[in-house]
Amino acid sequence: MKLRSPLGVPLVLGLVLALFVRPAPAADLGYTYLDFRVIGSEFDGSGVQQPIPQQTVSTDASGGSGISIAGSLSLPAGLYLTGLYDSSIVDVVTRIASPLAQAETADQFDLTGSRLGIGYRRALGPKVDVIAELTYDNAELDFGSLAGENF
Repeated sequence: MKLRSPLGVPLVLGLVLALFVRPAPAADLGYTYLDFRVIGSEFDGSGVQQPIPQQTVSTDASGGSGISIAGSLSLPAGLYLTGLYDSSIVDVVTRIASPLAQAETADQFDLTGSRLGIGYRRALGPKVDVIAELTYDNAELDFGSLAGENF
């Protein structure tokens, strides 16, 4: 048998492994962990204000990057605590329009988010749990003050 595709060898190797390798015995799913991430953000958001008559300030956010830390702590009776904190730097373009002048500026601003919650888990099988979570989520996008406006 001759393989002509560059994906052919990995595909055949994957099929052989799938046929002959036995899965490991299931272990209890862990609900205590600490996770660090690098995140990318995409936004399709904008805001418009008119601080004084005949002046319009518009702001458009496009995307950014940052870090995240998340964790969970297993408690007795199937309960667990969960939390998350995200911090990103967001690219923003602001336009100020008035009869006297037009101005545009680009900058980066802060996006922070947090989540705190409690969850309950119940095992349905050796590899499947059903979970329910009650969380409080908070997100803040701080543009600062642009031309006297607080977005």
